[in-house]
Amino acid sequence: MQVSAAAFHTSRHLDEQQLLPADPHCPFCNSKNRERIADIQADPEVVLLRCDGCQACSVSRLPTADALADYYSGYYTNAVGGERAEPEITFDQHERFGKHLGGNWLRNGGRGRESLRVLDFGGGDGTLAHATAEVLIRAGVRQVDIEVVEHQTELLSPEDERITIVGFDTLEEVSGQFDIVIASAIVEHLATPRTDLDRLLDLLAPGGMFYARTPYIVPLMRCGALFGIRWDFTFPAHLHDLGQSFWEGWFAQPRTRHDFQVVGSHPSIVETTFSRHFTRTLASRLLKAPWYILGRYYGLVGGWEIFVKRQ
Repeated sequence: MQVSAAAFHTSRHLDEQQLLPADPHCPFCNSKNRERIADIQADPEVVLLRCDGCQACSVSRLPTADALADYYSGYYTNAVGGERAEPEITFDQHERFGKHLGGNWLRNGGRGRESLRVLDFGGGDGTLAHATAEVLIRAGVRQVDIEVVEHQTELLSPEDERITIVGFDTLEEVSGQFDIVIASAIVEHLATPRTDLDRLLDLLAPGGMFYARTPYIVPLMRCGALFGIRWDFTFPAHLHDLGQSFWEGWFAQPRTRHDFQVVGSHPSIVETTFSRHFTRTLASRLLKAPWYILGRYYGLVGGWEIFVKRQ
């Protein structure tokens, strides 16, 4: 029996020409102390390695840029009869996300601001950032300017003139500082995660909030193996698996340029809803619930999220 780690990705077998040479170093902390914990594919072999230092789990071989470009071609949209289809948003009822993120900002000292800059890294057409902006506008913010980093994606056009959305193809094109930096369901896809995380945190303004959401299915993979259940890691869509130990450890170590405070760290919000994906939603909620009693002694949560403020 096989279970997919994501509702919106499918795995693809890559051949030798589509893979980069194996690198013994952890792509997050550069440590060589990594243990093999799962097989991803065979012939050529790709395995999942866990770093003893930062606790990040990453694949042993990364796909080439061309292989990723081919995989992600048409990822958010599909042509139907030559027409552009509605963008695929991988979060059911995006208003829920807006309340989730916007509410956290407001509860952690974000009230009283007249204008905000929001960076949504890997944000698709900007729908989730826009939903967050709508919550902030209703709370009294007069202007929210959103910058989305997403390759070749048509952006949402806000109807409210107090919200603007502009797009960039790469993170290097973005400048200035942002009050909210969103990295929702994107870090697990990054070929250069350390570089990109450092850049995102440099773009965070003093008093600003960074949000990340990532899959954390390694405990589920190990538990499922005991019962003959194989969890599909959805490689090459997912390259990393990051849970509580990684994220809290990442911000516990001294950063060279800035000081950060974790204001929220817990199992991630369920991205599906009962009305659209009943079985998956029920399973996700049931799996996450025990953590609120057992804490870090329980790992079968499927995903993690963290809210961090720059001091």
